[in-house]
Amino acid sequence: MTIKSQNLSLAVIISVVLLINLAAPIRLVSAQELGPSDPAELEAFLDGVLAEQMANKHVAGVTISVVKDGELLFTKGYGYADVNQKTPVDPSTTLFRIGSISKLFTWTAVMQLYEQGLLDLNADVNTYLDFEIPETFPQPISMTNLLTHTPGFEDQGFGLLTDSPEMLVPNGEWLKDHIPSRVRPPGEFSAYSNYGTALAGYIVERISGIPFDDYVDENILVPLGMEYATTRQPLPAELVENMSNGYRFVGNSYQPQFFELFHPAPAGSMSVSAAGMVPFMTAHLQDGHYQGNRILQAATAQQMHSLLFTHDQRLNGFAYGFIEMNQNDQWIIGHGGDTAFFHSILALLPDQGIGFFASYNSEDAAMLPQKLLTAFIDRYYPVQKSTIQHQAQGNQETVGRFAGQYLMNRASYTTPEKLIQLFSPIVVAANPDGTLTLTSPYGDQYFIQTDPNEFYEIDGDDVLVFQEDEVGKIKYLFLNSAPMVASEKADWYQSPTFHQILLIAILILFLTVLVAAPVGYFVNRVHGVMKSSRAARTARIVLISIALLTVILVIGMLVVFSDIVPLMKGDLSLLGILYLIPWVIAALTAVALVFTVLAWKDRYWHISGRIHYTVVTLAAIGLVWFFYYWNLLG
Repeated sequence: MTIKSQNLSLAVIISVVLLINLAAPIRLVSAQELGPSDPAELEAFLDGVLAEQMANKHVAGVTISVVKDGELLFTKGYGYADVNQKTPVDPSTTLFRIGSISKLFTWTAVMQLYEQGLLDLNADVNTYLDFEIPETFPQPISMTNLLTHTPGFEDQGFGLLTDSPEMLVPNGEWLKDHIPSRVRPPGEFSAYSNYGTALAGYIVERISGIPFDDYVDENILVPLGMEYATTRQPLPAELVENMSNGYRFVGNSYQPQFFELFHPAPAGSMSVSAAGMVPFMTAHLQDGHYQGNRILQAATAQQMHSLLFTHDQRLNGFAYGFIEMNQNDQWIIGHGGDTAFFHSILALLPDQGIGFFASYNSEDAAMLPQKLLTAFIDRYYPVQKSTIQHQAQGNQETVGRFAGQYLMNRASYTTPEKLIQLFSPIVVAANPDGTLTLTSPYGDQYFIQTDPNEFYEIDGDDVLVFQEDEVGKIKYLFLNSAPMVASEKADWYQSPTFHQILLIAILILFLTVLVAAPVGYFVNRVHGVMKSSRAARTARIVLISIALLTVILVIGMLVVFSDIVPLMKGDLSLLGILYLIPWVIAALTAVALVFTVLAWKDRYWHISGRIHYTVVTLAAIGLVWFFYYWNLLG
C-alpha cells in the first residue's frame, strides 16, 4: 500500500487499521519518480556502498551493470581483476564467474524448446533421457519439478569442482554416475538442486541434438550479441586473458585461486562481463527481444516470469526457473550465484524496466551481493517502517510451540555429507515479549506474530511462515527470503544440539580412559600391584583403542571440514581414510561388549573398575549409533 503523508486524517485511519490487523509497513512514496534516473547519482551511491563492503570483507574486485527501459543506465568496475598485476576490472570485458545465475540460461533454453513444441513440461523426464531416474515414488519427475527445484532429490556437494580440464566429465556421463537419492515425492517442497538443473541442460542437449554449449551459443549468446560471455569450460582461448582471478584473503594479502570447473555445467558454468549481461537482462525485461532479435516469444517470456510454485501464497516462490525476490512492494525476479571465490546476483524489476547485476571476485563476499541489492531497492524504491508499536498476538508460552531446531531440506540424507547438518541448524527461540528470534548461519532475525502461523520481521522485510502436520504440530518453517528451501522441525533425537552434547559426553568418557590408563599403570608400578590377567589387559587395550581412534577421527573431521573447497573439488583422500575409522570402532565396540560381560563374570577388577568399563562401553555403543545416524557406516 502507498500513501501520502500530507493527509493527516488518512494517516490516522491507516494507523488504526494497522493496529487492528498488525499489517505490513506503511509505504512512503516521494513526489519524484521511483527508481534510479541519474547515472552520476547512482554511481555516487554505489561507490559509497561498495567502498565499505570491499574494505570490510577484503574484496579484490566488483563488476556491476544496471539497465533501465531497454538501455544501459550504468556500468562500472571496482578494484582489480588481477591484484598482482594491478589490472583493473573492466565492466565491458572482464569476465566473472556467476555460478548459479548460469541456470537462467539453462531455463531460457528449456523454454525455447517448450514454445517450439519439442518439450512437454509435465512429461516424465525419463522420456528424454538415455538413462533412467529410479521410480522411487509413484509420481514421475517432470520438467516443471526441475524448474521449481521440487524433484525431491537429496543434495550433493562433494566433487562438484575441479581445477583440471583433464578431470572434467561430459555432462551426460556425470549425471548417469551421480544420480542422487529421491528422498521425497516430487512437487512437495523446493530443495535447491544443481543436479536437477544439470539434468534439464542435458535434456536440452538430447532434444536439440547438439552439445549444450553450442545450443546456448547459437540460440542465446549470439542472437543477443553477448561477445564477452560463455558457458564453455575451460574458457575459449580468445577469452582467457579477460578472466578475473578469484581471490582468498590470507595473511593480509590477496591470494589468487584456481579457475573453477563445474561438473554439472548447466548449473553453474558461465563466465560473463557486467556489460555482457546487459542484453540478457534487457531481453527478459522486454518480453524476449533485444535490438531486433528475439530469444523467446512474448507469451513464453511472460509465462516464464509468472509464479509456478510457492510453499505458501504469502511467500516468494519460483517462476519458471527465476526466483521471486520481492522487496519493498516491488515485483522482483532473479537469481543468486555463488562459487567458492565468486559471488553474484541478478535481479529484474519487470514493472519498473530495471535490471541489476553485480559480481564479486573474493571468497569472503558471500552475502554482499544480496546486501547491495537490498541497499539499491531501499534507496530507489523506499519503504519506511510504521512508527506504530506493534503488539504481539501471543506471549512466550503461546509462541513456544514454534521454538526448536529446524533442518534445511537442501541436504544429503543417505551419504556422509549429511554430517554438514550437524553444524548448520536454524534455531527458533520464543522471547518473553511474544516475539521470535530466528538464528541461522547468516545471523539473527527478529519476528513478531501477525497471524496464527505467520510472523513479520521487526525492522526488516522478511516473512516467516510455519506449517502444521496432520495432527496440528508445527512441522515446517518457510522464509520469504529463501523460497528455494524448506526447513523441517527436528525431533529431539534429530536435533544437532542433542548430537553435539552426545558426542561431547562420549569424548569426556573416552578421555577418562586415556587418562586412567597411564595413571593406573604408574600407580600399580609404584605399589607393586600384581599384574592383571591377559584378558583384563586386552579388554582395556580395546577401550583405549576406541578412545584414541575417536579422538583421531574428531580431529581429522574438524581439519577436513575447516576448508570445504577441497571436498568440493573431490579431494576425498583424507576423508576416505577417516571413513574407515568408524568401521574399526564398531568392530572394537562389539569386542568391548563381550569383554564387559566377561569382566562381570570373571571379576576382572574392583566393582568401580567394572562399572567404569561398562559405562564407557555403553558410550561406545552410543558412538556407533551416532556413526549410523550420520551415514558414516555405509
